[in-house]
Amino acid sequence: MPALTTDVALYLKRVRDTLRTGPGYSAAELTLGSGTSAIRLLAQDPGVLGNSIRVQVTVPAGTSALAVTVAGNNITIALNVTLGVPNAVSNTATLIAAAINTAAPALVLALLPTGSGAGSLSAAVPQTNLAGGRGGENGVQTLPLNFLRAQDMASVMELLMDALDQSTPLTATAGSVRSVTDAGAFVANTQVGNTVRFTGNVTAALAGVEAVVLSNTANVLNFTSALSVAPAVGDTFTIRGSMVDGAIRALLEGRVGSANAPPGNVFGDSRIVTDALVRIVQQLGGATIAENTLFSGLTAAGSSASSIKLNTRGASLRIDELKNLKVNVTGFGIRKIVSNDESSVTVAPAFSAAPGAGVAVVVTMPEDSTDASRNYTFAPGGQPRDNKALAEVLRAAQAAVVAFVLPV
Repeated sequence: MPALTTDVALYLKRVRDTLRTGPGYSAAELTLGSGTSAIRLLAQDPGVLGNSIRVQVTVPAGTSALAVTVAGNNITIALNVTLGVPNAVSNTATLIAAAINTAAPALVLALLPTGSGAGSLSAAVPQTNLAGGRGGENGVQTLPLNFLRAQDMASVMELLMDALDQSTPLTATAGSVRSVTDAGAFVANTQVGNTVRFTGNVTAALAGVEAVVLSNTANVLNFTSALSVAPAVGDTFTIRGSMVDGAIRALLEGRVGSANAPPGNVFGDSRIVTDALVRIVQQLGGATIAENTLFSGLTAAGSSASSIKLNTRGASLRIDELKNLKVNVTGFGIRKIVSNDESSVTVAPAFSAAPGAGVAVVVTMPEDSTDASRNYTFAPGGQPRDNKALAEVLRAAQAAVVAFVLPV
């Protein structure tokens, strides 16, 4: 699985936060352990909301595996123990961070500071709040500014592509001028658009030659164009993540076809970015997410058939900011939002019954990026709803890249 460095993960999160809230916000955080056992937790929600998240580490009696559980805003990390004694090898910062990211992705992002990961947590930590979140005090929230430049979004995609690079050479077991076969390292069609580079260790004519993947099976990579000579058994090659290079070029060239975008054309097309990120999610087999998703990870907090109270983790909605959007309530269907107050949405027509507390809720825009009318551009004070949707897709793309299994 690709491991994004802490610096890269922090940068991607800051981009998501800025798309959602605009500048002036910071995320609450907490560091568990120290040195090689340090784990840095950042609230997913930027602003003062994250200050209400609490984390506790426990050392259970008896014998049990490492477990992370979530109840509301409370995260509990139960260490792996044998007869009440923590097992160092099973409680490393790397393992605990992964468990947190699996169990509590809506609340926090767990990162490993440089030099951390191998050390272990071995003692209980009392329930402690994340701290330092700023922005949104007293329920007052700023609108996000649509100011991110094309170069910023191109950098986001370049970093995701870099994480997909397979630098350890793979070895050919067969080949033709239009394909190379190895021992069976791939998931079908997850390499489409990536670039194969041959080392020429057996076939000298292939040294440094590159080919773009058109399709792939479990052990065959098919190319978009023919090579000058077929790879031989034993030829080695690497794979570079390049599946959205076309979108990156479009952003950097400012749609004028020359170098980086000039000062008069620094704003890129949000549809290019959204479509590229959705492709990453879909191609890598990540959790599906619609391009028009504005908020996910919400749950109902007690409702009637026509009014859904949302567990927004302490955020206050602006009056009618969700009017005319859609709400999808798991098990109950999709309804149009006709109005909203600070914490509830009123829908029409009413549901057949009242959704219970804890039911998953997703708020979406009424159309998606396949609608040509949403061919928006990045511009100061631009479309905040689209920015929030873009932040959701970026979150899904980052998760898909991190979870993807690289060829071996």
